[in-house]
Amino acid sequence: MVIAELFVFVITLAAILVRSLLFDAPLTEPVNVMHPPNPAQAPWYFLGLQEMVRYWAFWGGVGIPTIFVILLVLLGSGAVDKVIGHSLRLYARGNFAEAGSATPRLR
Repeated sequence: MVIAELFVFVITLAAILVRSLLFDAPLTEPVNVMHPPNPAQAPWYFLGLQEMVRYWAFWGGVGIPTIFVILLVLLGSGAVDKVIGHSLRLYARGNFAEAGSATPRLR
């Protein structure tokens, strides 16, 4: 099984390498600081946040990011398990019903 995964990894890596050598990346021209683009846009990974700030300044810039950070902290601390219960941990641990049943046992 490990040999098959290694084979797929090497083939995928070779395909990505060949594609990157054959085709140029669709980049724009270098930035001219005397004439910035109008409107200035964030990189693609911040585009959703920029759109939220564009329509709702407080919620897009402060409110929603704060909620996401609080949820991530709660998820990491285990507080979500206390609120939701055992149902999520059944799948994470692989605790399935005894006697080889394919369905998870809900407590």
